[in-house]
Amino acid sequence: MKFKKPALLTRVIIALILGVLSSYIFPEWAVRVFVTINSIFSNYLGFIIPLIIIGLVALGIADLGKGAGKILIITASIAYASTLLSGFFSYFTTRFSLPLVMGKSALLSGGGEIGDVSINPLFTIEMPPLLGVTSALVLAFVVGLTLTVTGGNTIRNILHECYRSLSSAFFKK
Repeated sequence: MKFKKPALLTRVIIALILGVLSSYIFPEWAVRVFVTINSIFSNYLGFIIPLIIIGLVALGIADLGKGAGKILIITASIAYASTLLSGFFSYFTTRFSLPLVMGKSALLSGGGEIGDVSINPLFTIEMPPLLGVTSALVLAFVVGLTLTVTGGNTIRNILHECYRSLSSAFFKK
């Protein structure tokens, strides 16, 4: 009988539970090693995500063709509206439910303070992103629309190569 690999969500939940349980067992030096790994990985993600956005979004818009402008406006409008809607929903839900849950005196006094235990990494590697996520999105939209209008093959080939590289690196089958 072949062992079936658990689903991604199941593996994430197991990892979270193991992480919480191991925080009670591991010595401080071991926790600092994991904090260091987390710091490096977090810096790497912050660096690479804008590049992934440019590579994938610009190519997607460029491959849409001549109707990309209308589709892009509709998509951006839906994304903006859903962001506003979820923000207002979160605000009003918290505004009216938090006093019921915590009580007004806890909210006014700042609530019970829990001690903050901070464990620093052994070392850090700074990898500042080349540009922010919003700038990457705007650049990707502009490049994608420009490729749609001009039909430039050089940039399109670069973006296709970027897509192939990213998909083979992150989405191995």
